[in-house]
Amino acid sequence: MGCYLSQGFYGEGIGDMTAILTATCYQQHPKGGKYMEETALVQRAYTVVVEHFVKTGRAPHYTELAAILGVRPDEARHVQHKAAESSIACWFVKDTDYVESWAPFSNVPTHHRVTIKGEQNWYGQ
Repeated sequence: MGCYLSQGFYGEGIGDMTAILTATCYQQHPKGGKYMEETALVQRAYTVVVEHFVKTGRAPHYTELAAILGVRPDEARHVQHKAAESSIACWFVKDTDYVESWAPFSNVPTHHRVTIKGEQNWYGQ
């Protein structure tokens, strides 16, 4: 499986811009073609984690991701791991299912504070 990231911005002007990252993921079938259904879910999982970071300042646990995606928790755990594996700079705390970092955010405090509209809810990688 592979992914590529694209970045866009929305907002009304300088200082009011929010970066949006989206991932386009693909998995090559051994005989050609692609696993489109799983690929779409993996892509959606990646985007949901980024959106959750923007809204709350932290990554969702896979059980929260399951509720958002409308899938079983074990399936959400699987697609969250696939999204991280196929992305650059996304990883979990060693031997756990807890997101440690999901580009461009860190789920643990770092010396890279991110401030938007005077509010510091985020840490950068």
